Amino acid sequence: MDPLLLRLFQMQVRSQAIFFLYAWDDLERFLATEPPDFQAHAWQCIETMLNTSANIAKAFWGTGGKRTQQRQPLRDSIGVPDLSAFKVLLVRNHFEHFDERLDEWWEKSKTHNYVDMNINLSVEGFDAIDVLRSFRTAAGEVQMWGDTLNLRAIHEEILGFWDALEAAVITRPFP
Repeated sequence: MDPLLLRLFQMQVRSQAIFFLYAWDDLERFLATEPPDFQAHAWQCIETMLNTSANIAKAFWGTGGKRTQQRQPLRDSIGVPDLSAFKVLLVRNHFEHFDERLDEWWEKSKTHNYVDMNINLSVEGFDAIDVLRSFRTAAGEVQMWGDTLNLRAIHEEILGFWDALEAAVITRPFP
């Protein structure tokens, strides 16, 4: 990969990682203080983390993994593990294509009961298709239509490569 292109990708990953970390911090604050309408604020943070982690995944592997080999130097430059939490796509895809998921839910749900924008409440007794959005803070997991994404694992992975990313973008001279 050309050094300039590599640097630009590193800069974009850094920006998206910063947005993710800001949203993580905001989510923790909203959950701790429960201000008015904290549920909407919390879900705004969760959706920001989903969007930014999707953007980072696209930088690492390309859309649909189509540029896995070409982006290897980027992943290597900051130490992204092969078994990266960023590879889990289903929940992010559910959010991106929520309109299609709602049509599918309408066709397939037996009861048309649903759970949406749930935070820390049990979803036991609901069919997986009826859980539109649920978040478990202790685990850091978002659940949607039976699929789960661990935002805590993504947060930890960002923190794990942060120093290498900062060194690549901030301390090294621009190519």
